[in-house]
Amino acid sequence: MAEFVYHLAFYLMAIAIVVSALAMIFARNVVAGVTCLVGTFLGVAGIFFLLNAEFIGVVQIMVYAGGLSLLIVFAIMLTDPKDHEIQRPQAGNVMMGAVVSIVLFLMMVIAISTAEWSFSDAEPLTSQPAVYIGIQYFTTYIVPFYLAAIILSMALTGAIVMAKKDEGDEKC
Repeated sequence: MAEFVYHLAFYLMAIAIVVSALAMIFARNVVAGVTCLVGTFLGVAGIFFLLNAEFIGVVQIMVYAGGLSLLIVFAIMLTDPKDHEIQRPQAGNVMMGAVVSIVLFLMMVIAISTAEWSFSDAEPLTSQPAVYIGIQYFTTYIVPFYLAAIILSMALTGAIVMAKKDEGDEKC
């Protein structure tokens, strides 16, 4: 019975993720699209919780569903509302996008189905995974951690520069 509930919860979350992602793609309003994106992030966090990866699930909620979506909303607020208007794509572009999407999907299915999957022999972290990950961040992975911080700072600075209007030199 417990396995049935587990599988049912997994499939419900998977369906919710796909529906939310499709709603995000086809949303006509940018804010509605961001809301659907939050739904997708929460569904992925639910999958992490089902896989007993509670720490990653909490990080998914805090970083992606909370922080990243808030950043996107601020970016929308900083840009010109005229830029939010969605134009209908041309039929040729839609067909080309559909063909490329189908080809990429088939390549992904072939890669997944032909891959030789192996499971790690390492024991799962059952106690204090956050402490272990924190220690790994600041010892073994300190250089990639700082590089990611620098890249994110550069992206934020670039977003601010792009959002700034070119209406004279009175703004810095």
